Amino acid sequence: MTETASKRVWSRWVFAALSLILGLGLFILLARLGYINITSFYRDLSGTRPIWLALIAVSTLFHFWITARRWRLVTEQMVASVKLKSGFMYYTALAGLISQVLPQQLTVTAVRTLALKTHEDLPVGKGASSAIFDQAFDILVPATLVVPAILVFLKIIGPWIGVALGAAVLVTVGTAFVFYTGPLFRTIWRLGRLIPVIGRRLPESWGAQNSSTAHRLFDRRIILKIFILSTIRYLNLTLRACFVIPAAGLGLPVWPVAFGYSLVTLSAVLSLTPANLGIAEWGWIGLFKVAALGGDATVSFAVLNRLYTVVGILAAGAVVLIWALWAYLGKRRWQAIE
Repeated sequence: MTETASKRVWSRWVFAALSLILGLGLFILLARLGYINITSFYRDLSGTRPIWLALIAVSTLFHFWITARRWRLVTEQMVASVKLKSGFMYYTALAGLISQVLPQQLTVTAVRTLALKTHEDLPVGKGASSAIFDQAFDILVPATLVVPAILVFLKIIGPWIGVALGAAVLVTVGTAFVFYTGPLFRTIWRLGRLIPVIGRRLPESWGAQNSSTAHRLFDRRIILKIFILSTIRYLNLTLRACFVIPAAGLGLPVWPVAFGYSLVTLSAVLSLTPANLGIAEWGWIGLFKVAALGGDATVSFAVLNRLYTVVGILAAGAVVLIWALWAYLGKRRWQAIE
């Protein structure tokens, strides 16, 4: 490893450590400032309803599956024949587990890049670029729903009108992306290559009009599928957050969570802390205050949302691991018979 590469690795580890420290610090600050009523929180935690916690785990497992499906769809446009196959699910779950202690975007990009390099022999630059392209849709969908969410929180429109407006905006933005993403992305990509440091990491061929990879990746049918999968993925995660309320019997209205999820999700774009640790909790408490909701139940939601999500990820990750081991052992048995 060259000295420059070594410094780059060390800088990433330092950033990861500082990121975790920042997240834990924000979380501890929440307790130190007296926001968390231990008695109330323990009562809510001890009243956890297993059926709802199981639904959170199922929702997390579905999240892994649909994320893996979208990743595979993108990869299929970049290689002649996909070899990873069921491994997409395994590496998605692995990235989900690691991102609880390391910055999410960094983790997902690193895991996917290494997986594609190992199994598909895809160059590191292309692997990282495909991961960034894929994750861009995780920002697009919640960003599309920000305006309806703000209008609902400001009580300019009601929740049901907000739902209708959100659906209309999603359809409009989705249609625009299907028709204009290709030309727009190629322009941005070419401009990106002019930026020092970033530019040399971007594959030059992707910006070419006749690039076979770009032609397949920006096919309207592919963009439509990616957008639909991304929308379903987002709605599933929103639903998982809403499950926290009945899981702990908090008695809070659902609409602040349903509309606030887009705002909390966008706060994770910079990936300052692992899985938005600390930032998400403060964000939820702030959004409940804007919605004129306070008290111990809102703080319990913010903390239990973190706890239940981690439990769901661990449970879903265990299912994927068992499934992967079963598939591997089954393959070995068939090879032995042959």
